[in-house]
Amino acid sequence: MGKKAKETRRYNSRARSQGQISIDQTEANKIQVDLKNVDGSKYDDANPLVLPSKKRNTTVKFTAGSKKEKFLSKKQRKKLEKIVERREKKSNRADLVSELQNYQLSAETYSALTPLVKVQTEGVRTLLLENKEVGVESKKTASGRSGWKKSGAIVANKQKFLSWSRRFTSNGQASKNPQVLGFDTDEEESSEESEDEDIPESPGDDFSAVDAPSVDDEKETTEEEPIEEIDLTNSKLSDSPSVDRAALEEDRKRKFENHLGDSRAGKILKKARSKVEENKMKAQEKQSEEEVKMQRKVIHVNRTEEILASRSKLPIIPEEQVVMEQISDNIYVVLAGETGCGKTTQVPQFLYEAGYATEGKIIGITEPRRVAAISMAARVGKELSLTSEEVSFQIRFEGTASSKTLIKFMTDGVLLKEMGHDFLLKKYSVVCIDEAHERSLFTDILIGLLSRCVVARKKRNDPLKLVIMSATMRISDFMENNVLFKTKPGFVHIPARQFPVQIHFSKVTPINYVETAVKKVIQIHKKLPPGGILVFVTGQQEVLTIIKHLQRLCPNTEDPDESVNSNDKKGAWRKRGQKPLKSVNLDEVKRFPEEIEPGSDSDNSETEDVNIDVDTSNLEPLHVIPLYSMLPIEDQKKVFEPPPPGKRLCVVTTNVAETSVTIPSIRYVVDTGKVKDKLWDKVTGVQTFRILWCSKASAEQRAGRAGRIGPGHCYRLFSSAVFEHEFQEYSTPEIKARPVDDMVLLMKSMSIDQVKNFPYPTPPDDEQLQVAEELLLHLGALQRPQGARKGHPSTISPLGLTMSQLPVGPRFAKMLAMSFSHSLAEYMTLLAAAFTVQEVLLEAGGDKALEEKWTAVRKKWTGVGQSALLGDAKVLIRAAEAFEHDGGSPEFCIKMGLRHKAMVEIRKLRKQLTNNINILVENQKEIILNPKLKPPSDEEATLLRQIILSGSPDRVARKVQPDEVSGGEDQNKLKNAYKCGELEDLVYIHHASVLRRTKPSWIVYQEAFEINGKIYLRGVVAIEPEWILVLCPTMCRFDKPLKDPPPYFDHTDGLVKCFMKSTYGKQGWELPVAQIEYPVNAEKYSYFAQFLLEGEVFSLLKQWSNSLLSLPKTMTKSWAKLQPRTQSLLEQLVSAEVDSKPKLSAQWEKNPKYLLKEYLEWVPERLHRQIKSSWPPVESSV
Repeated sequence: MGKKAKETRRYNSRARSQGQISIDQTEANKIQVDLKNVDGSKYDDANPLVLPSKKRNTTVKFTAGSKKEKFLSKKQRKKLEKIVERREKKSNRADLVSELQNYQLSAETYSALTPLVKVQTEGVRTLLLENKEVGVESKKTASGRSGWKKSGAIVANKQKFLSWSRRFTSNGQASKNPQVLGFDTDEEESSEESEDEDIPESPGDDFSAVDAPSVDDEKETTEEEPIEEIDLTNSKLSDSPSVDRAALEEDRKRKFENHLGDSRAGKILKKARSKVEENKMKAQEKQSEEEVKMQRKVIHVNRTEEILASRSKLPIIPEEQVVMEQISDNIYVVLAGETGCGKTTQVPQFLYEAGYATEGKIIGITEPRRVAAISMAARVGKELSLTSEEVSFQIRFEGTASSKTLIKFMTDGVLLKEMGHDFLLKKYSVVCIDEAHERSLFTDILIGLLSRCVVARKKRNDPLKLVIMSATMRISDFMENNVLFKTKPGFVHIPARQFPVQIHFSKVTPINYVETAVKKVIQIHKKLPPGGILVFVTGQQEVLTIIKHLQRLCPNTEDPDESVNSNDKKGAWRKRGQKPLKSVNLDEVKRFPEEIEPGSDSDNSETEDVNIDVDTSNLEPLHVIPLYSMLPIEDQKKVFEPPPPGKRLCVVTTNVAETSVTIPSIRYVVDTGKVKDKLWDKVTGVQTFRILWCSKASAEQRAGRAGRIGPGHCYRLFSSAVFEHEFQEYSTPEIKARPVDDMVLLMKSMSIDQVKNFPYPTPPDDEQLQVAEELLLHLGALQRPQGARKGHPSTISPLGLTMSQLPVGPRFAKMLAMSFSHSLAEYMTLLAAAFTVQEVLLEAGGDKALEEKWTAVRKKWTGVGQSALLGDAKVLIRAAEAFEHDGGSPEFCIKMGLRHKAMVEIRKLRKQLTNNINILVENQKEIILNPKLKPPSDEEATLLRQIILSGSPDRVARKVQPDEVSGGEDQNKLKNAYKCGELEDLVYIHHASVLRRTKPSWIVYQEAFEINGKIYLRGVVAIEPEWILVLCPTMCRFDKPLKDPPPYFDHTDGLVKCFMKSTYGKQGWELPVAQIEYPVNAEKYSYFAQFLLEGEVFSLLKQWSNSLLSLPKTMTKSWAKLQPRTQSLLEQLVSAEVDSKPKLSAQWEKNPKYLLKEYLEWVPERLHRQIKSSWPPVESSV
């Protein structure tokens, strides 16, 4: 209040206010003075003749100060204006009503007009929807008068209307239809009543209802027969028995359309009716196509009685209808079933019989292993009585797929490559992902890609079905993944295995599980009824060790690789081979000798002291077969053949037989519980082979192998306590346990830039994706925009797009791309194939004589000079050359220390790479597959070393320097040690490498692996440290360019180059001073301008270099900006990004006057004409 008073009544406000003075003229006005001739305008009201004798009374009247108008905002002003406007309209409303009455139609004219209720007022889209299945129902009212019965509320939701409309019968009638209108005869409805009624479906329908029969006629009809429903959508009363009424209806509708004419309502009506007719025709055509398609989807298969009998025993056969209904109703289906239910072999047959392999489409099935793809193709082809071309397989290097293929089994990598060329997989009608619970890397990527592919195919009206077949242990990864599948997939569960399998745990977990496995096989062979034995171990070496022990303990056992040398033994084998095994009905055996007692959870077999060296003369012959991934395909197929008469089958295998592959006649499983896993370090990439416990899911899979042909038994060589506490539930998905650089490159090539947001079944760690992306950036396969932050998503480069099309890893793909510039593609193709294949060179295994022999051969292959520095790469080149020259016999490979299967695989991969490269380089000279490739020369060996370095920028190692060894450390231990850029631990060259003795100071390696706590390097090649700065610049940290020696202009490349110091990697190893291109900055443009003025870039400018107004070195001085001529020249070069001779030549081709004005500022005016006539100076370039 105080503040307000101060504002309204300030200090001395009375004096500052101007009051009106009022004088009391009462006495003066009493005197009457008449001055007719006096101008009164010059005097006041006072008496001009009489002056007052005393002061007159005066009063001062103060006026309240003028109030300032209150400031109104724009919003307040508009609000007040609207109030004023509203008041004015209200005041003028009476006048408006009186004015409208002057224009009111007469009652006769108004009655002749068509009411609004009888005119089409709905939108065209709503009209089309509601015109589909709308009928009319006529009912008699209680008062005896018929009236229009109001229809139900107009359906607002399109989907609700469509779902409701499906309940109609073929003739469009329904018992309780809210859209059926009662047929009425009262035409004199009041306007008030018509306003409350629902809008008719169409003008034509309403018109037919207006001219309804009279009340009397309807009463007669009601008495004789029930009133029929009339479909207002149809153009005639189809249900009416009278032909005249139908003709009358047609005539009325025609009149109504003529009445509308070309008005807007008439055009809308015609358009709506044409659309309805068009939709009806399309629906009929689609229905007829589906009927024809359904007729075409019937394929009958004639199977033999034997096959029918074996199929009938599978649990999936009774579920065929359920499976096919789910596949038909859903775009993706998860089919879960225990091992042995038959999902791998029978689902493709279900799909084939349902017609999914017709109309040019094929059925695709992916398998995680090559063995499973080959065997399943043969099995399904046999049961369907189809050829190997019709039911084919396709693996990495071979296959039987052709244009006749109907069902195609393949590895997941093969289908992934197909998606790289054809993302929609147009030739497939259905894709089945088998053994999805194993969660291999390519399987996870395939499922993620296919989850989007099937949606895209559905939008194109060419649906693709996705069937994910998995064990029941891990279906939650797919069913509960909302990121992977937007809608919940269909689900089918197949019952468990058809025969029970009894599990036997050991009482004590043995340390030497290989020896324990041999004992268990002998016990089963001696005491248990007939049946095959399946032994699970970790790797090839253990497989061969167990086979060797079984051959020694069972002298009559045939060697799977070579026959027995002794003739006596061979004769004894023939004699005992004809003796049949004792026949025992396994189903009637109540208790096996090794079976645990009820209530006990352990097997007491360990209490029996089984001596391996006991007399085994009474043992029956044992047919032992190995099975592992490195085994040739011909030998792998032997496990599916029946054993010789009188022999028990024994298969010693790795986890390759854990899933998919069904080995016949197996009733006993010996499970060591061990698995050899390759573990990768996510950051360093070091891989380690370690023998670990398998998962509980894998153990269940192994046990399931025993219940295929009858009741089986699984003997686990570990205790139940170990199983419960040491075994994890599931194996770690491969995508989280290995580098993903090849996966990232593949996804980037498919334009999936946000790899992190890809719908993985189990996403990889962010650290894995970051390491993979950094490697691809170092290789040049990915690129980021200039100025982009580190987290900005990268895109694939042209080099990366080429690398993604080669069937090798990103490192070797970069080497192949680099080899073309020096015509070394033939050598690099061979090296890429050789480095990709694992375990090419054999190890002596402790045999020193054999090791010295193989080492001498490999040292001879390396040669001397620069070729010797090529190291292990030179050995692989000469090994492949010698293998092809000899003809590729297994005996030659053993003699030279080579693995025969690896050499065959190198040959196949080399051929595939050659074909792929020739497709990519159409405009260049194609490379040939030369089986007798000559060794590289010294110059070619040097270039190959540089190419290998460019593909392995992060795999450089340096020998430990003497000054880095502390006094307390073992000098002999560290003299052979190396350090890697990403590792803190010391590493060593593998003893199989030819560079182990020479020990170069700087090397590059292809593989780092750990054995017994020590890290070894394989695939070693010697390099020079000065190459690193040129070939691996992203791995180096640069200092400033050296001033002494100063930068110079390289006439060969036309570039400004300098001398620079740098360090490599996180270890900060100092590299020698190298000559490289000057880094892009302002100084580079200054030096280029200096060399241009000196005539180093173009020789024609050298003749005017002595006449320049300033020295060219002025361009590189710190005070160069003070001169206008230096600043203008530099600005022109920077704006056009011209810092080399090729760029300047290209700029002159676009603008011949480029830099002419700026150069003339540097020379006297007398030379201007001569320079203008010779510009641009490109005729005699250096």
